[in-house]
This record gives sequence, C-alpha cells and structure tokens, in this order.
Amino acid sequence: MTNYIEPYFKRDPYIDSDGIDYIGKTTYDSKTMYWFVWTLSDILMAIIDNGMKVRHFSEYPDDISTQHGKNQVIGLAIPLSYILIAEKEEEVIPMGNLITAIHKATHYMSHDLFGGPRILSFSWVINFQKGMTLFWVLGLMLYFENFSMQAWVYLALHGSYGIIWLLKDLIFPDSRWQKKITFGGALTAIVAVLGPYWVAPYLLISPVLGESHVGATMIWMALAIIAYALGLMLMLVADAQKFYTLKYHKGLITTGLFRFIRHPNYLGEMLIYGAFAIVTWHWIPWVLLAWVWLGYFSINIIMKERSMSRHETWAEYKKHSWYLIPFIF
Repeated sequence: MTNYIEPYFKRDPYIDSDGIDYIGKTTYDSKTMYWFVWTLSDILMAIIDNGMKVRHFSEYPDDISTQHGKNQVIGLAIPLSYILIAEKEEEVIPMGNLITAIHKATHYMSHDLFGGPRILSFSWVINFQKGMTLFWVLGLMLYFENFSMQAWVYLALHGSYGIIWLLKDLIFPDSRWQKKITFGGALTAIVAVLGPYWVAPYLLISPVLGESHVGATMIWMALAIIAYALGLMLMLVADAQKFYTLKYHKGLITTGLFRFIRHPNYLGEMLIYGAFAIVTWHWIPWVLLAWVWLGYFSINIIMKERSMSRHETWAEYKKHSWYLIPFIF
C-alpha cells in the first residue's frame, strides 16, 4: 500500500484501489474504495445534534486499535486515539413538539380523514350546524312540550347566535373555514366538536335529567345574557377588525381589541358558549366545553402565537398585551 500523510481536516474521501491479502501478505488491484475520516468536532456535533449523551470518553497517546501491534513492529505508532461512548437517552417529547403533533392530528382528522374527493367547504359544515341550531332547539321544545322561561331564553341566545354567525360568514368570512375538506373530515368535525354543542339544549329541554331540573335561576340567566352579549361583541368586532385590517394591510394587528388581548375572538366564543352552559345549569356542558377549549382552542391559540412571533414587533406587542383576559392572563 502507498504510505502518505493526509491533513486532519481533509473533507474529500480517501480513494484506494489496493487490495490486501491478509494471509499471503500480498497486494493486488481491487475495486475502488472510498472512505472518510471525521474530525473529533464532527463526531461530537453529531452526538449533540442527535440528542445523545456522552457516557464515556478517554484518550490515549497511541493507536489502540487492532493495528497497534503491527504498527509497533514496523516502528510506526500512530499518535492519539480515543474511546468515546454515547447513547440515545429515552426519548421525551418536548411540549412544543407535542403541541405541533396534536395540531397536525386534529387538522388531519377535521380536513383530510379517509381521503377522497374534497367537495365540501369547511364553512358549509360549520354553517349547517350553526344555522340548524335554531330549529334543533325549537324542535326539542315542541317535541318535549317544554316552553319554560329557560327554554325560551336558550332558544333566543343559541338560535340568534347561529343566525348572526351566518351573517358574519357572508359579510366578512374567515379564510380558515373556506378550505375544502373530505367527507371524513366533515364527519369528524360534527362528531367531535359541532355535534356536542347540541347536547346542552337537549339536557335543558328534555326530561333526561328529571322533572326537577329546570335550568338556571333568573339571576344566573341574567348573568348568562350579559356574558353572551359581551362574547358576541368580542367575537364580531375581533373578526371584523381582522378581516378588514388584513385585507388592506398585512402584518401583526396591534390596535383595537387586539391592543389589549391577543385572542379576543376566542375569548368571545368562550363567553358565548359559557352562557349557554350557564342557562343549562349542569356540569356536562362544561365538560364538553373543556374538551373543545383544551383540545382545540388552546392548541390553535398556541399555534397562532407561534405564527405571530415571526413578526419583528412581536416581542414589544407581547410585552404590552394579555393572552386572553385583560390584566389577568
């Protein structure tokens, strides 16, 4: 074999065509071989980049490989060698990656499930549920012959919300809901999120909870109406401001409602549906809302914060605004 010295930081591969006969101790021409030598920094950075942990590292003045004895015989002792042991620790999914994974999973379930043709617009599915709510609640009242004050108040609140939602989508539609989805995605959206919203009026109006359950008292209904009005204002103003601002000026919105809280539309939705749960006066609607708020709203809010953080003025805006509730959170 040809003996020569190569630089330590050599990046090109070694190219060799000398074959070695370990028994007859002869050489011969072989197929061309390519091999690389990595610097210690290359190896350490590969360990770091792959999230591995160094368990052992020791250095030696000479080569300690199986070739060391042969090198000693011919009077050549290759300087410096080491033993480095690294291993992959048990993987712990960072919270950020977990949020991203949940967001991708929910997006797939509500947009792409089962594949197939994308005929339905997401807004059609949402608008169907919102628009039919008035007839759903009225149908429950007629079927169960429940015309109590609580039932009428619930009909007025949830029914009007559905009508207002349809008008909102007509005047300043949200671009998020204009995407085409699969039939499987539509089914998931109805079963997992939109459908459960109809449980509250069923519990209130039907006799499933017993004749003694009549819903909230007058005081609580008054508070529910106030919450509904505030929530409706927040949702409509925030969505309108976002629609018309981004239509003419792209970038981070830091004025109006967004001057004080970064997600006023989500706060509005929570107040609206919280009002419906108050009128129902049972814990089941709150559990269903927790499912939607924690599994859907919170994930979307976190992903939205990540998107907004790309803007240059994000740090200053975040410092002077609140997440969801002014002066609290």
